[in-house]
Amino acid sequence: MNTLALKGKVWKFGDHVSVYYFFPAIYEMLGIAGKPEELAKHFLEDVDPHLIQQVEHGDVLVAGKGFGQGKHHYDYINAFQKLGFAAFLAESFHPQFQRECIDRGMPAIAYPEIPSKVNSGDLLELDLRTGRGRILNRAVPIRVEPAPQVFLAILAAGGLKPYTLQKLATGSRN
Repeated sequence: MNTLALKGKVWKFGDHVSVYYFFPAIYEMLGIAGKPEELAKHFLEDVDPHLIQQVEHGDVLVAGKGFGQGKHHYDYINAFQKLGFAAFLAESFHPQFQRECIDRGMPAIAYPEIPSKVNSGDLLELDLRTGRGRILNRAVPIRVEPAPQVFLAILAAGGLKPYTLQKLATGSRN
């Protein structure tokens, strides 16, 4: 699936959610945090031990303000990707978390209006390039500002490293 065109089930969460909410910190002490495929097996296990069987490839995590607080590790972002999440959409992000996601090729785009429009379980379709989409199960159109061009370019390349290598290969500074 193209990371710039999203289509998946919404998993909605509130404000100021730390990555430790999804993956308890105990797994860092046990050495699992360095293994995203193992860490993914423990997604919200304290909330519902069977939840990982419900996440599907392409699903979208939607949150309120300040999403991604706490200690940041690429392994947590990789674990979300291993689970099948295609993107994070939130009212706002912890800046470091947002940057790490974009660097890894994982869309993390702030759309202040989306959390109030969607519910957990909705089927969301959204083109990050145009800002147009729909909540398919309710036939509700969505229109937001397109994602910033620099984010789109990095995401289209697959992350910051491939983006940088492309720019170096072409001699481009834009």
